[in-house]
Amino acid sequence: MATLSCLFRRTAQLACAWLIFVLGAGATYIGPPLLYASIANDLQLSTWQLSCLPSVFLISKGLLALPAGVLVRFHGVRRTLLCGSIALACTGVLYVKAKHFATLLLCHTLFGACYSLCGMVPLVLLCSTWFERERARAIGVLLTGFSFAGILWPLCITAVAERSGWRAAYGVLCVAQWALSVPLIATVVREGPFVPHRRSSEDPVCQHASRTCSSDHCDTRDDVLLVNGSAGESSITWSRGKWLPWWARKSDVWHMAAMNFYALYVISPLLHLLNVFLEREVGLPLRESGAYTSVIFTGSVVGKLLFGVAFDTQRRSLWGLIACALLGLGAALVLTPHLDAHSRLSLRPTTSRLQLGAFAVVYGVGYGACYCLIQVIAPWRYGGADGFVLLQSFLAVWQYVGSFAGILVSAVLRERTTSYTLPFALLPLGALMLSFHFWRVMHNPILRPSTLEKADKVRSSPKCDTSTLYRTCGVVYISNR
Repeated sequence: MATLSCLFRRTAQLACAWLIFVLGAGATYIGPPLLYASIANDLQLSTWQLSCLPSVFLISKGLLALPAGVLVRFHGVRRTLLCGSIALACTGVLYVKAKHFATLLLCHTLFGACYSLCGMVPLVLLCSTWFERERARAIGVLLTGFSFAGILWPLCITAVAERSGWRAAYGVLCVAQWALSVPLIATVVREGPFVPHRRSSEDPVCQHASRTCSSDHCDTRDDVLLVNGSAGESSITWSRGKWLPWWARKSDVWHMAAMNFYALYVISPLLHLLNVFLEREVGLPLRESGAYTSVIFTGSVVGKLLFGVAFDTQRRSLWGLIACALLGLGAALVLTPHLDAHSRLSLRPTTSRLQLGAFAVVYGVGYGACYCLIQVIAPWRYGGADGFVLLQSFLAVWQYVGSFAGILVSAVLRERTTSYTLPFALLPLGALMLSFHFWRVMHNPILRPSTLEKADKVRSSPKCDTSTLYRTCGVVYISNR
């Protein structure tokens, strides 16, 4: 009965987090880009002004990601989520009444701040406190909320916008935020037992780390991390260089940061600018372009679920490279080669419905798989460490920087070349860089089977009765018995 009760609580918290993610992503990420064309026509905005809206949203998210991580660390996930959800609902009311470009800029800035408080990072941390062994699967299920929002909201919002205007369409999202997100967080959401800064020396993660070792004696290198195994709270500190967090001195963390940057550099331009691209350069009506967006998010649901399960297997490196390849191939399918009058090969936006359908499916699966990949790779390696909350927020900053860079570069090149051909042609190169940095991160796997036998010998060695050396992927743990 206790096991069933625990399973029910974990499932209920995951379901609440999923629904909150659906509503929050719809109000910040999915909804506004669908209405950009209608907003531009209503308020007479230029292409440059239109591109500023997602840019300030991403800048705001990037600047406030680490402060949001600090709030989560000191005030908990639930309070941070509640604060962000209420602020997002209030901002939605202001957005519906906006009549000037400056008001829209302010609202998108507040959207970024609210998303940092009640969006992906706090919700991933909430799931990490409830799930330990199946963390990748739980995070994959959570991330499908973003994809489901991409399926649901384009169909609903475009239908309402065509009948009643963009203000009424966004009002649906605002009402949903007040009616569902705020009450759920206030009454149901709770943190789980696996809060990093509350872990003790008997925690399963510490025991899991103790399974790997690489020497029979104590090491005194600069990158030693001390895990105090007292009866109270555990802590991890640097033996030297205390002015830097321990994760800032790990090379694989910076490769993970590059992964987050390139993944969002490829993903964000197509998500934010696809409807404008399909309407203005391909010539599709709003409802048909919204249908392609829904296909992309349907594919991302499949990618997140399938690859979330695959990333919990021993072949996670292979599946990660496949995810990167799918993302790059999908981004390339939005363009088609063309021979001009002088027999020179060039690229231009595809007008083939078949190729656009293939683009939506392949890119959607690759987007879902890579988005899941960048969210689970840090918990794979450092999920049990104190300071993991700040590490996850640090990586989120690079996601937002990548999103901002991708949208800004695409907008600037579109303004200079009058086409999205060149900026979209750069996206497969970003996917190639993503796969390179993923390979560098996974070059030294966390668990090495050849070290398991050594770990058992060291744990029973009389030389280490008081302190035993454990090494996991270059991080040295010393756990007092």
